[in-house]
Amino acid sequence: GLTQNPVQEFRYDKAQKLNTNPFVVYGYEFNGWNTMPQGNGTHYDNEAEIFNLSSFKSIFLPTI
Repeated sequence: GLTQNPVQEFRYDKAQKLNTNPFVVYGYEFNGWNTMPQGNGTHYDNEAEIFNLSSFKSIFLPTI
């Protein structure tokens, strides 16, 4: 199965939506993306529009 989210590139000064979450874990509900793998960073909803994403390089599906 899918183990990594496909790479999505962003350009500075251009708003862009995050890709749809491609992961499914039965019995759990996806609650969004985060700038920290543990979920204690900045939260972004699924397909959230991002503008000037420059303070970090990755977003994560927080550990369940």
